[in-house]
Parts: sequence; structure tokens; C-alpha cells
Amino acid sequence: SAHLHAKRFAEAERLLSMVPGRSTLGGRAAELLARARNADGRRADAIEGLEGFAKAAPDERPEVWHLLASYREAVGDAAGTREARQELASRFPKQPLGEDAAKALGPTPEFTAEQQLRRGRLYFRGHRHRLALKALETAAEGFPRFSEPRCEALTLMARTHDKLKQRDAAWRLYNRTLGCEGEHLANTT
Repeated sequence: SAHLHAKRFAEAERLLSMVPGRSTLGGRAAELLARARNADGRRADAIEGLEGFAKAAPDERPEVWHLLASYREAVGDAAGTREARQELASRFPKQPLGEDAAKALGPTPEFTAEQQLRRGRLYFRGHRHRLALKALETAAEGFPRFSEPRCEALTLMARTHDKLKQRDAAWRLYNRTLGCEGEHLANTT
């Protein structure tokens, strides 16, 4: 970090490259390494490094997705920018960078069913019931009937309605999960 601030980019890159990717400092090192490469005029290398880390540890640091979106936007890659923002907003919806990414996607961001399920899980765990229900309902509509992800979405919706003391709505959803298998059927019965 000190080498980066002192504009000694080659030394910063040499030292940051020594940090193992699965280290607890791996995410921060990947972020700083990308910043050093970008500041050294090697934005394509910065993007490549960020993509590699994001693929290896997608849920570790929102800053990695944020930088990836920023650098892709700077090179004019609109589709890549949108993809990085969708991942950031779906993996970190409760954090400021995730909220900013969702706003940048527009008033009706188009998340995949898997991204909506991920958002629904995070909202459910964070006790943000209304947002959880909205995300989970959209996710459930995007999966085939009785598929594992759809059953998970329906079960989480039922549990959310239970928490909100909306027993009739919860009961209807639990009934819809009776065709599911495994953990979701066990949760229903």
C-alpha cells in the first residue's frame, strides 16, 4: 500500500503478487494490485486480475466487484460493467457499494433468478422481510417447478411470512413446497 501511494508501482506489484489468493489478505491484495496496474497504465491487466479473483472468491470483497465495474466502464465495456454491477448488487445488497451498484443499474435492475435468490437469502438473514419477499418471489418465478432453487425460495418466503405473523400466506407457500424433496420437504412437514 505504501509503494502504491509513493507511485512505486513495480515494487507494489512485486510485493502484492506474493500474497496467496486464499490468504485473509488476498482480497485486499488483489484490489491494491489492480489499483497499481491501473495507475501504471495497464488497465487490461488490472481487469484480468480482478476477474480472476472475483471468479475464485466472489463473495469476499465488494471492492473487487466495484473496481471491476469501474475499470470496465472506463474501457467502454457496457455489458461487462452491467454484469459486474449485477454481481455486486446481488452479492452485497445491504452494503453501500451494493446499494450504489443497484441504483446504477436503474429503477428496475434485471437480475437473474439465481441473483435474486442470493439477494433474497441475504435479506432474509438480515431480517429485511419486505425486500426478502420481493426478491424471493421473483427468484421463484425464474426456476422450474420443484427444482431445488425454487423450493428454497418458496421455503424462505413461507418462513418470512411466518415471521411476519402472516400464517395464511405462509401455509399456502408451505403447501406449494410439498412436492419438493430433501431439506425443503423436511422444513415443510
